[in-house]
Amino acid sequence: LGRGYGLYGLGIVGWYQGQWSKTLPYFKEAIEIFREFTDRRQEAYCLRSFGIFYRYVGKLDLAGSCLHDALDIFRDLPDDGWVGYTLRSLGQVYTDKAEFDDAISALHKSIEIFNRLKYRHAEAASIVNLGDVYLRLVKYSEAADCYSRGIGVFSELGDRRWQAYSRSGLGSVELGRHRWAEALTHFEYCIEVFRELGDQLWIAKALTNYGKVLFALKEFDRAKRAWLEALSIFDELSAPDRAEVRTLLASA
Repeated sequence: LGRGYGLYGLGIVGWYQGQWSKTLPYFKEAIEIFREFTDRRQEAYCLRSFGIFYRYVGKLDLAGSCLHDALDIFRDLPDDGWVGYTLRSLGQVYTDKAEFDDAISALHKSIEIFNRLKYRHAEAASIVNLGDVYLRLVKYSEAADCYSRGIGVFSELGDRRWQAYSRSGLGSVELGRHRWAEALTHFEYCIEVFRELGDQLWIAKALTNYGKVLFALKEFDRAKRAWLEALSIFDELSAPDRAEVRTLLASA
């Protein structure tokens, strides 16, 4: 059982470094150990991690299936906190699938759980993810409000990673509004923070949006350099985002 915990821990380290392709073997080996010892809680942790991994590589149906399996276990245990975390992850999958009503429902349920449990960080994270739904729906005011609320909480808690996630969203709002200077400031901050944290996936996401702003400002060479770096990272991670970057480069 101890080996299972160790493997799961290695997977989590890779996760926070944005090295998604390297995490899956650790989680797969760990879950077999947890199932052998009938440790359902750890099995559910692994299932949720599978769901997050599959979401980032674009296998959304598989992601949803893993997350629903994890949700069932957390509800059976019961563990309301992890029900909330898993609902939040499901909300992200629904957002990616453009199933926005389901996304809003799952995220609101997670917000209600975290508010009741007084998990301020988790509640704020779900609010930021709700902002992602509104961003996709081009409801910029609602999205900006969610991201700003997140920034307020994460600044108070001293969490730079989640401040950067929130500011990435706010940068996308400003990009949509054609407020180039404001968008540029947000994405520059995100690139700096994600480089410090070594989060490859989010470095690439921030570079992609940074390039869009630079292109709008007619700084074409700088935009292309940002997109080429982003594409290199996405290719290494087998991230579906690379398709968008290739399209951007083709039009540059």
